[in-house]
Amino acid sequence: MLDYDGIHDAAGYSGDIALTLPATPVDGLEAQVRLLEDDLRKLINNRPNLNDAVYQDSFATFFTCATFHKLLTLFFRRRQLLARMIHWPTFNPATVDPGLLLAIALCGAAYSHHSVEPFDYAATASKLHQLAEKYIFRRMKRCPASDASPAALEVCQAAYLVVFLQLSGSDYDARRRAITKRHPALVDAIRRLGMLKRTTASPTHNADWHAFVYKESCIKLVTWTLFTDGLLALFFNSPPSMTVSEMSIDLPCSDGLWDADCPSSFEEEENEEKQTLQPLCIKEVMEELLGDDWDDTIAAAYGRLSVFSLYSVIGGGFPGFRPTSISAYKSQLTSAE
Repeated sequence: MLDYDGIHDAAGYSGDIALTLPATPVDGLEAQVRLLEDDLRKLINNRPNLNDAVYQDSFATFFTCATFHKLLTLFFRRRQLLARMIHWPTFNPATVDPGLLLAIALCGAAYSHHSVEPFDYAATASKLHQLAEKYIFRRMKRCPASDASPAALEVCQAAYLVVFLQLSGSDYDARRRAITKRHPALVDAIRRLGMLKRTTASPTHNADWHAFVYKESCIKLVTWTLFTDGLLALFFNSPPSMTVSEMSIDLPCSDGLWDADCPSSFEEEENEEKQTLQPLCIKEVMEELLGDDWDDTIAAAYGRLSVFSLYSVIGGGFPGFRPTSISAYKSQLTSAE
């Protein structure tokens, strides 16, 4: 069992919950860690420009079952951050895509820098960032077009976490690659795999819990990617890779529905949400925000939006276009119709 073990940061914050990761046999996680280490060593051997000696100490320290146990816990206990895009009730370290397991561990290592416990893995893990970047994006590139599988989704989630990690670091070259190469590659993969298309049925009206988890995971990934695209345009003057006109997916569901930890809990939350208005898509939200009319029906619909949903639409949509007038912005929204 991978369980929460009382990790506290410098401010005394102990996370949102007493976290218990899904029950996982130690040998299952151990096998994943060994697989990751073997894959990365093969990558080093096949790339003459990668110096094996640089990674020796990092490999010995990082690729252990105990280390991954600690780093997974660090990542998931900060559930208000990046972990919100990973459905932790169904997350299984023994079966998840190795690239996603690696990306989560590296993010957990970044969080370890703020812990008062004597296990700061940030310095060790930072030496593996470029190697992990190559490994994960090579896996994403091999995903066939229109591969609507959980495995393809997990690879894209891993790619997003790596991009965010590189953008948050102090390595100038890594940040430049993330902006000019890796983020556009992620957007291309999301588009190629069909994640921007709105499904015919609302995820809250889907009786299959696992189908809902997959669908909502895609929605969260696309929403976070759009938000990041807007931030890159705003702060780095980077040409946007996404347009609001193609964002026909729903906004993320409520936290209660997402946090349901079993089919019965999901069904209870689903029954409550069936009484609400139909979900809004990102494009519709932007069109109505820029519209000339604002009645009680529209106000009621926006009254139930989460702060993050509204923030994502504004932060992800407006910076990416930067037109000279509102009318010009409206014309861009309808240009694809």
